[in-house]
Amino acid sequence: MLLTVVSEDSPRVTAERRFEVEAYCEGFFRVRLHFGFMEEPDVPMALSLCQLKELDLSPMRTTYFLSRETVIPTKRIGMAR
Repeated sequence: MLLTVVSEDSPRVTAERRFEVEAYCEGFFRVRLHFGFMEEPDVPMALSLCQLKELDLSPMRTTYFLSRETVIPTKRIGMAR
C-alpha cells in the first residue's frame, strides 16, 4: 500500500472525504488521507475508517516510512522566492 497524507485548504475534512482508495493490481493499493489545515493528522485513526478486507491495517502489522519535501530558496537563478 502506498499512503499519501494530503493537507487541504479547508480547516476540516469530513469523515466521508477523509480517504480515497485506488486498486492498482492484485494486492497493491494507493490510499490518500485528507486532513484540514486545522486538524492534527492521525493516520492510524484515519486508516481504521478505511475498511477493506484486502488490507490488513492492524497496528502491529503496519510499518510506516515517512518523508517530507521542503523547498529551500537560494539566491541562485531559478524559481523566485
